[in-house]
Amino acid sequence: VAGIIGGNGSRSNGAYVGIANNQIFAGKGDEARATLKQALTKARTDGEKRALWFWVSETYAHEERWTDAIKSIEEEKKIADASGDLVSASQDVNFIGNLLLGAGKPAEAAQKFEESLKMVDRSKAKDSTKEAAHRNHLFDMGRVAVLKGDLATARATAAKYTAAVDAKKVPFELRQAHELAGLVAVHAKEWDSALAELGKAGTQNPRVTYLTGLAWQGKGAQAKAAEAFRAVADYNQLNGNYGFVRPQARR
Repeated sequence: VAGIIGGNGSRSNGAYVGIANNQIFAGKGDEARATLKQALTKARTDGEKRALWFWVSETYAHEERWTDAIKSIEEEKKIADASGDLVSASQDVNFIGNLLLGAGKPAEAAQKFEESLKMVDRSKAKDSTKEAAHRNHLFDMGRVAVLKGDLATARATAAKYTAAVDAKKVPFELRQAHELAGLVAVHAKEWDSALAELGKAGTQNPRVTYLTGLAWQGKGAQAKAAEAFRAVADYNQLNGNYGFVRPQARR
């Protein structure tokens, strides 16, 4: 309780986010947005305001209202722009790219991913941060190629990403490399390869679990597919990837 309730008895930022997510999971998006906008009136720092706008965007993602989700991230970006924080602004542009992928607009998403990378390069971020951004750009562009149906480019990009992250051995990036390889395999209908890759991509990412369900479905293992889809539908945790797959899993 002390972690989410302030000393004066008021709710902290985290408590509002938790309540809003419960409302999202109950299918009460309007109530979730009202909760978050109430929190915005009490937010004390740019960081708190930015986080709240992010979660407003997530409420729309759960409803597949991509245009509204993007508008919320644009509000978040205004805060970074006002303080001259290029790195944070670049993250916002990158997330808009992800939302455009969710909306099925890979060409527009690619433009945002490119814009995001250029912003990082212009920033005063450490070289290690810029290098990580360039690695992540391969992950993003690999997903763009998949959504465009260009599996040859997707495979080549996934291979480049795997080679780049293998050199650094960052656990999160290694998991993402397996996720991208698994995504390519799912779209190529290479079900066994997809399951092998996704099995190494981590168990706490609902996007990976959803792809695993698609792979089992492709193999004709309907019970295992249903189990994976149910795990996504019932995930009910805070995760920025969740809104991209929960609606499909529930369907």
